[in-house]
This record gives sequence, C-alpha cells and structure tokens, in this order.
Amino acid sequence: ALHSVVWYASSAFNNAFLQRSHQMSVAEAGYWIAVLSAIAGFGTFFGGFAADRLSVRFNDRRWYLWVPGIATLLCVPFQFIAYLSPHRAVVLPSFVGLMFMAAVFFAPSFAMTQALATLRMRSVATSLLLFIQTLIGNGFGPSVTGLISDRLAPSFQQNSLRYALVIIGVVNVWAAVHYLLGSRTLRHDVEVTEKLATT
Repeated sequence: ALHSVVWYASSAFNNAFLQRSHQMSVAEAGYWIAVLSAIAGFGTFFGGFAADRLSVRFNDRRWYLWVPGIATLLCVPFQFIAYLSPHRAVVLPSFVGLMFMAAVFFAPSFAMTQALATLRMRSVATSLLLFIQTLIGNGFGPSVTGLISDRLAPSFQQNSLRYALVIIGVVNVWAAVHYLLGSRTLRHDVEVTEKLATT
C-alpha cells in the first residue's frame, strides 16, 4: 500500500511533469508514458520470475518479500535522478529503471497474498489487498503530491511538481522497510497456512 502511494502519484503526474519540466508536447509525453508502461509490464514479469527462481535456488521463501523490497528501495535513486535532472538524455533512461523497478512488487505481493491465505479465503485476501492498495495508494498518493506541489509553487513555480514527486518518492524507503519486516516471519506464517490446509 505504501509503495502504491508512490505508484499512483507517479501515474497521475508523470505526464504533467514531462510537459512542465521538459517542455514536451501532450502527444510526446503521452508516447513516453506508453513506452514506460510497457517497460513496467516487463518489471512485473521479472519480479515474479526472480522471486520464484531465488526462493527455489536458496530454498528460502523470504525472497518473495526481499525481491520487491530491494526493487522498491532501488526506485529511490532512480526517482531522484529522473525528477531532478534537467537533461532528457538522463531523465528518460532513469524513468526506464524507475518504472521497471516500481512494477517488480506486483507478482510477489499477489503470490504471497495467495500463499498466506487459506484455500477458501484466497479470493477475499486478493480483493482485500487490491482494496487497501487502491484506498491508500490512490487515496493519498495523487492528493498529497498535488498538495505538496501547490505549497511549493510560490517558491518553485513550474518546478514545484518536480520536487513534490521527489518528496513523495521517499515513501518507498518506508515501504521497503515493511517488506523487510514482513520477511522475518514469512516462513513461519506460510508453514502455518500449509498446516491449516492439511487439517
């Protein structure tokens, strides 16, 4: 949910950011958003693939939380470069890394939601995950980012959105910490669920 705060904020404002801070036309900004969305799709696939392979290779299910945790933390330097650099030649490659890493969490998060829920509760668990992600992510991400941008506007004018996106991006550090905290009990929690499934 915390990572979704940044995800939804970026989704809402990246187009406007490219237009305001890099003087792109609506069509040009839309083109790059479409390209970056496709790259995010590869990030989702990579997240699931990496978590599966690493958990099997090291016989440790905690990789299902470590992979998205590491990727979420790696988003932060990409965000700083993507939003703060004045040069398109730096910004666009940074956005590629940002969008790829930002989407890694999807597959492992849904996989662990299914693994931690008992058989008859899996649909409820998935719907609850989506509900929380949407409620917190979409509820707070764009609105808080917009509020920060408005507050910074008198001092930074059209660059206020740039700094607002950097500030909201720091929430990814908080999200990464929670992935790490969750991994501490993951193996035990999954074992409990598996035992319940056999009784």
